Amino acid sequence: MADVSGIVVLLAIGIVLDLIKKARDRQRQGTEEGVASRPRPPVVVRPTGSGAPVPLPETQPLGLPAGWRRALEEAGPLGRHPDHALESDEEVEERESLEVEPVVRSLEVPPTRAVRPDIDLDDASVLAVARRLREVAARDRPHTIADHRAFDERVRKAAVVAAPVSRLPSRAALRESIKWREILDRPVAWRDE
Repeated sequence: MADVSGIVVLLAIGIVLDLIKKARDRQRQGTEEGVASRPRPPVVVRPTGSGAPVPLPETQPLGLPAGWRRALEEAGPLGRHPDHALESDEEVEERESLEVEPVVRSLEVPPTRAVRPDIDLDDASVLAVARRLREVAARDRPHTIADHRAFDERVRKAAVVAAPVSRLPSRAALRESIKWREILDRPVAWRDE
């Protein structure tokens, strides 16, 4: 078990280092294409007794080394940039309340409900049946010789459709058909029954 946990830790470290490397590469590509990188915050200086300011070491508030700080900055926005101010909570806050004044109701009186409209589709169905009967009556007559000849002409004028050329299926088509047979066929355990 200890061997597996060691491998997992090494894998996690490798992933983090790979992400940092990719972020650096993206940053380099952005600066090479003329995209201006984010301005770096100014270095804080403190005066000394001699009057000459001495720059503070470049570290994060948590004490991270400068190389890590640069890597984190190059990785992209990790929250609010220090030179951007936060919005005031007063502007974001919703001032309307969802509370309403309570209404006293007696539970002894049955509630009044809106009357449901009666929907009757019988009239529409009667009209549909009458329309269908008219259409049937218009076509309900014996066929004459002229009707047979007109039908024969329509059939003979129809374009002759060429029979499809049978081709051997490709390997991909065979593979797909086997997959679909496995999906749609009976379970393997039941095939002998």
